[in-house]
Amino acid sequence: MQTPAEYRAQAEQCVRQAEHAKTSKHRSILLHMAQTWVRMADEAEALNRAEADLDPMGHFGPGASGVAHSGAEGLSDRPSE
Repeated sequence: MQTPAEYRAQAEQCVRQAEHAKTSKHRSILLHMAQTWVRMADEAEALNRAEADLDPMGHFGPGASGVAHSGAEGLSDRPSE
């Protein structure tokens, strides 16, 4: 996977090429490609932010303790001892 900066560089290249396109169809295609590269950069940044929110154990969100939980706490019919 490329970095967001690399995706944005691809978008910039498409825009530069679109400025010199010989036909409106070619220009339109290049500008659409640039939009796609920007969208990919945005998604890569969002993924990077989400990964930064994971603690070392792979738990997501604030308050992640790094302790693995089964997710079944509090589901037992038996009282805790």
